Amino acid sequence: MTITIQEITDRAQWNGFLTSQPRGHLLQSYEWGELNRYLGGRMFRLGAGKRARDRGDDADCFARTGAGAAL
Repeated sequence: MTITIQEITDRAQWNGFLTSQPRGHLLQSYEWGELNRYLGGRMFRLGAGKRARDRGDDADCFARTGAGAAL
């Protein structure tokens, strides 16, 4: 099985996935990531799926912290 990982740049796609998850959180929203970017952070919104059309089966947001760790 091949898993494809791709950066998600579409706000509606990202927030739609997030709101469909039972444990989605405001701090994972597209807008929160944009605020983080505005404040100097680097955001990576990643989606993973088995096929190209499934990229969004699983998604995560990574932010680099000042200590160099990823959240």
